[in-house]
Amino acid sequence: MRKWCSVALLFSAFGFGLALTSAVAQEDAPGPLPDYYSDDGSEFAEADVVFGQDQKKKSDQKAKQKQRTAPPRTTAPPQTTAPAPTTRSRRRRVRRTSSSRSRSLSSLPEMFGDIFGSFASLGVFNPQQNGPGGGTVFDIPGAGGSRRVKVAENNRSLPTDRLIFVYNHFHNAGSFLAGGVTPVLNDYPIDRYTFGVEKTFFDEQWSLEVRLPFTGFNGAGGVGPSGPTAVDGGNIGNLSLILKHVVAESDDGVFAVGLGLDAPTGSDSIATIGANQLAFENQAFHLLPFLGASLMASESCFVNFFAQLDLALNGNTVELTDFAGARSIGKFNEQNLLYLDLGFGHWFFHDPDAERVTGLAGLVEL
Repeated sequence: MRKWCSVALLFSAFGFGLALTSAVAQEDAPGPLPDYYSDDGSEFAEADVVFGQDQKKKSDQKAKQKQRTAPPRTTAPPQTTAPAPTTRSRRRRVRRTSSSRSRSLSSLPEMFGDIFGSFASLGVFNPQQNGPGGGTVFDIPGAGGSRRVKVAENNRSLPTDRLIFVYNHFHNAGSFLAGGVTPVLNDYPIDRYTFGVEKTFFDEQWSLEVRLPFTGFNGAGGVGPSGPTAVDGGNIGNLSLILKHVVAESDDGVFAVGLGLDAPTGSDSIATIGANQLAFENQAFHLLPFLGASLMASESCFVNFFAQLDLALNGNTVELTDFAGARSIGKFNEQNLLYLDLGFGHWFFHDPDAERVTGLAGLVEL
């Protein structure tokens, strides 16, 4: 009966894999190994099945051994992305300091931006004493013999750390006319010395400038119909403060706005006409709003521009001293002014890395 089952198993081994599997399960019992070389060859099938199971066990053992000896798998740490910059941080990155500004823009020369301008004129006439055409006409010098503040003078739109010293000679800056039968006209020059400092802050986007002028003006005068006449404005000018802020900036240009204040710290102006004296007390504060721009039109050409208002906030008391004593006779109110300064420049030579002379430029200002 066993042989017939073996024959059935052999037939199943060559025909149907499912029948082979069930037959092997029935014969898989403990005991001596079968004779693989029996006459009818049925033990070959059993040997093949057992050999296949041994191979499968060995392969499973090798796989488990590899899993035990294999190094543990490491996973890469999750990639973290930096948070997007806020609006405030982006603005800080856009801001430029002197080290990041283009060298052509940082080396732009300051504007001259200066003419002396005209003083207020005063005429004193006494037809009964001096006759027709008699009298005295003279210019009233400003505090310290100077004039009102111009922001564009020796300045540029870019905030800069610097010390300031400027000397100006104004030829025939004022005049003094003593009328009469033979009028006498005296023109007088003024030498002005300006000391100051400009300091930047807040990432060099702001600056504060302080100026104080002095003059070598010693007065002017002559002999008129009313006797000796003279005018003097002293030697100390007004202290001015100028605040500047950069609104927009690129590699080729800068636009700034600011506000200045001219404080009445200078000398009074005094005119002497015969035995009479007029004193113009220096009392007015001036507010100086302005805007400025600088532009590199090309590698060698540049443009500077300033627009400024000069607003007198109050007047100056005028005091008359004569035979009756000293008394106030009114207020001297200065005009509100608008200054426009436009300058064009061309570099004939420009080398910021040069050891001595770094550049030579020609300037034309309107």
